[in-house]
Amino acid sequence: LGNGIDPFDLIEKYGCDAMRYFLTTNSTPGQDLRFSDDKMASSWNYINKIWNISRFIQMNQDKVEYDGREIDYSNLTKIDEWILNAEKELIKGVDERYEDYELGEVARLIYNFTWNDFASWYLELTKVTFANGTEDQKQNTCAILKQVLSTIVKLLHPFMPFVTEEIYQHIFDGSIMVSDWPTVNENLNSCNNDDMNRLFNIITTV
Repeated sequence: LGNGIDPFDLIEKYGCDAMRYFLTTNSTPGQDLRFSDDKMASSWNYINKIWNISRFIQMNQDKVEYDGREIDYSNLTKIDEWILNAEKELIKGVDERYEDYELGEVARLIYNFTWNDFASWYLELTKVTFANGTEDQKQNTCAILKQVLSTIVKLLHPFMPFVTEEIYQHIFDGSIMVSDWPTVNENLNSCNNDDMNRLFNIITTV
């Protein structure tokens, strides 16, 4: 009928990972998939966002001369506690849905955490720490950023194998293919999100 879509054309325009993400997250078992150029572009934008997040983290690591220390859980701010607890809930939710092959739901959880919680809120608030925080606070923020980014790219790796591998090798040691899957830190104290929600509401209103 002349209405076929050549995957190589899509790869040339958007990249292999964007096409793979679109196909795996927009299909329902047993149902036909309606192609959408807008959704392909959205997948590309999402990948670009993740790439920019990794650049931001690497830039600030270089700027403060991050020494590679682990997270100091005794020196967490309210926003640190919030993002680490959100990361914990993300891992739990993703593991459950991967087990049930609910790929669309897996992608939704990771997307919401990456775009909203991590990029829109936590990364923006770390700019205050990097500008006015103590040396220990800056180092601890780098450790948190590195851990959360590691979790994101590992959870996304089945959807986006190439870009996640590229990011991982830039910031971490070795290959993501042989790294450990993210695990839940059961020793992390849960936090009351009321204060954070009030902060977010104030910022949004302003």
